[in-house]
Amino acid sequence: SLFTQRIDTQILDENVCQLIESIWLESIGDLNKILSISPESITLKTIIEAEAALLELKATNNPAAALRFYSLIPHRPEYNIDLIKNHRALIEKIDLCQMLRDMHTVNELTNWNVKAPIEAKYRALKCHIETVASSTFDFKNIAKLIQSGEEILIHNIFSVTRQTDALNFRTTLSHQWQLFHGSKYVNFLGILSRGLVMPKIVVDQLGVERTDVGCLGYGIYFSDSASTSLKYTTASRIRPGRRLLCICQVALGESANYY
Repeated sequence: SLFTQRIDTQILDENVCQLIESIWLESIGDLNKILSISPESITLKTIIEAEAALLELKATNNPAAALRFYSLIPHRPEYNIDLIKNHRALIEKIDLCQMLRDMHTVNELTNWNVKAPIEAKYRALKCHIETVASSTFDFKNIAKLIQSGEEILIHNIFSVTRQTDALNFRTTLSHQWQLFHGSKYVNFLGILSRGLVMPKIVVDQLGVERTDVGCLGYGIYFSDSASTSLKYTTASRIRPGRRLLCICQVALGESANYY
């Protein structure tokens, strides 16, 4: 397609290269810190079986399901947590399985080669990323949106396009706003490759539910305040002090008011 050709022929600038490399290394580094085996040795079949064990554990509190999960996805001792007593840890393991899925999908295209050319890592994400020049109207407009009433240091602004999102976005819905979404740095491998969607295990097995309830129920959260969304981000270990924040075009449609 023209979209794929656009990605394949794009000449990447230095800022995009640094972004891709940091997301790549951050994700692999996080898994290496938690797991006692190399992530590339875990097959998709194993990930699916581990997700099934977590779902069984969530529904039944069966200790055998927890043991099965840790046998499928071996952890370092300090990350081997009691998943029956610690519901938050169970949620984190479900998220871990999603990260493994994302890593598996993206890294299959580069044979899990950390030293793969940056162009190969970029194309594996299947989205178009370019730096927004600081002299442009778009940069100034977004910077104004970010810094409304608060002082936030902006290193770079990137324009990200995913073909699936562009085709599926319902432009006919009313009340469209540019809103912020914050997430951990390691989650951006999945956000860029899959889009801003629920974890696959949650969608497949639990319908539209999230793994946690949130303040206003299940769903993906956005805010009109950059500082609020930044609270849900984590700083990069590869690029100290830097965080990633999404600014999304959100079609709210008819919304209920909560006070």
